[in-house]
Amino acid sequence: MKRLLKLFLSLIFVTLILTPTKSFASDVPISVFINGIQVIFTQEPVIEEGTTLVQLRPIFEGVGLEVGWDEGTKTITGTAKEKQIVLKIGDTNAEVNEKSTLLEKAARIINGDTFVPLRFIGESCDGEVTWDENKKRIDIVTDKVVTFSDFFKKYSWGTSIDKIKSDNSKLEMLVDFDYVVGYENYSLFDLPATVYYHFKEGKLWQIAYRITDKDSSYEYFTKLRQELGRAYGNPKSEGNAFTSEKAGKSISEQLKGKSKDEASKIIYNGITNGDMHLGAEWAKDDYTVNMMLSNSGTTKKKKTFIDISIRKNGIEFTGSK
Repeated sequence: MKRLLKLFLSLIFVTLILTPTKSFASDVPISVFINGIQVIFTQEPVIEEGTTLVQLRPIFEGVGLEVGWDEGTKTITGTAKEKQIVLKIGDTNAEVNEKSTLLEKAARIINGDTFVPLRFIGESCDGEVTWDENKKRIDIVTDKVVTFSDFFKKYSWGTSIDKIKSDNSKLEMLVDFDYVVGYENYSLFDLPATVYYHFKEGKLWQIAYRITDKDSSYEYFTKLRQELGRAYGNPKSEGNAFTSEKAGKSISEQLKGKSKDEASKIIYNGITNGDMHLGAEWAKDDYTVNMMLSNSGTTKKKKTFIDISIRKNGIEFTGSK
């Protein structure tokens, strides 16, 4: 219990080490944002005769599309609940919900990655696409509105402990601190998780989730980071925190002169070895949202967690009794 609390309350981050590489088409990098959240590419966008082409997977996942690929026909599909986009490599004909449309530029392969026309993808997903020439920035703004309850069930601040207990028959209770915690198994974005409800004087003030998955935690963390970004905008702080000064110096030294892919592997190893945490924080007027990827096990027996919490601002506590 103390370990869980420490994870949720110790999010002190430094600036992210990873930054996008330079654009093929210009000395000034082109940046792409979806609902205010920057899309990270391993290859920079390319502009061809006024059409911007970007890597397929980051942009598809950024607008909420599941990526499909048919090697035999070189066909790309992007699927969401009420949307399906179909493109073929080298073909300017595409389909949106089985309706044909003509592309200004066809999807194609660049250095082993599939590139697709950005504006077509954004507008096909009912987004507004804008270009800022001075900043070399492209924004896609969708109409999707995410509410508090979409991410954190149906309870508002101050909901009584009796109400949540009556709604959740499998709720287990802990009373190790000067507040009460109830927890149960839960599914967050179809991922197995444990949800924790924190009560102060019998009223709800924090909801926290813990996802445990030793094989795919880094991938899940990235996807959840995008979802939270769509809901809450740009984070107040984001980056990594080292568990010791020695670990920080060692990892910083390893990162010198490394490519983005090499740096990603070093950072992931640092997390799974328990040398660092990765996280973000969104501070709003009434509440604060935190997320963290960390390893609370040992080097030999890894125990990687994704922790997400949302708490009401202005609540003070004194720790365990």
